[in-house]
Amino acid sequence: MKKITLLLGAALLLAGTANAQLRYAPTTAGISSVGTSPGAATRQASDNPNATARPGLGTTTTINNDSYVQQIGDGQMANVSQTGTGRNTADIDQSPSSLMPAGAGGNYASQTQKSTGSTASGDQNNANIRQHGSASTATQAQTGIRNVGVIQQGGNGMPGTSFATSQNTKSQNDFAEQKQTGNDNQGTIMQHSVTTGASAATGTNNSAMQEQSGDRNHAKANQEYSNHTSVQKQVGNDNEAGVDQYGNANYANQLQTGNSNLATVSQHATAGNAGGNNQGIQVQNGDRNDAGITQTTSDNFARQSQIGNDNFAKTTQGPAGSPIGSDSGHSVITQMGNGNMTTVNQGGL
Repeated sequence: MKKITLLLGAALLLAGTANAQLRYAPTTAGISSVGTSPGAATRQASDNPNATARPGLGTTTTINNDSYVQQIGDGQMANVSQTGTGRNTADIDQSPSSLMPAGAGGNYASQTQKSTGSTASGDQNNANIRQHGSASTATQAQTGIRNVGVIQQGGNGMPGTSFATSQNTKSQNDFAEQKQTGNDNQGTIMQHSVTTGASAATGTNNSAMQEQSGDRNHAKANQEYSNHTSVQKQVGNDNEAGVDQYGNANYANQLQTGNSNLATVSQHATAGNAGGNNQGIQVQNGDRNDAGITQTTSDNFARQSQIGNDNFAKTTQGPAGSPIGSDSGHSVITQMGNGNMTTVNQGGL
């Protein structure tokens, strides 16, 4: 079992009903959709803001600044900074010069977008980083509203190669960080590994860090195989945070401060990795928040803490079909406040 490496300041959570459900169901049908939090419309991640229809905005037709950087080789560095009234796009694509063995990469990419326009006009910036190879670092910082940030890491594919099908695809020893300040923003981090078939590869030791300050924001992290770390921090109301991890010995930590927020952690096995020994931690401070942890393998640990009123927490642990009461998981839930509810289901999904 992984050691808990972050200190969690608040203790919390639940005393509830056996068959209760999350009040605000997370979106799980694909990484490009980060779901819908209470009072917020679903927003889609897109590489091209011209093709991104957003609630209340229609389709963006004007781009103020546009930057595209492509680097082929190892040990590259790219830094893009955009300041203006919004509707800027920045793309960085870094790939090895050939289908080299795992370990090729070691690239660095940074994007900063800061709007100087009024918040009423909407900023609608779009930042994308794609890094093939391993041991790469990507950072994004966006200030304003209705911005989209996407980071994809993994694989030894050539430029334009799909992360999902790239030969020997694995994201290993990669680091990704996103910081967004403002409302209605979306941040997505994907660290890929092909887990089945002749080109299956094992990605390990990746880190994803996401921080959002504002309301109606969405953060999504997807990590494949083992020994990954995902940390999400949100301050504000009506926000949604989601972590999907596939494999074993993964760690997820979510911290939300505010009201009507949703946090979900899903830790699963894969066809090439039986999973297990995962750890999910959630801390929420505020009212009417929902927290959900689902762990579909054995020997996992879940910790949920909530401070406030009318909150709900749910933990589900255990391989499908295992008997109720089997030693498949460890769950600790603490709630402080009034009108809170909790549900724990161990030993069968």
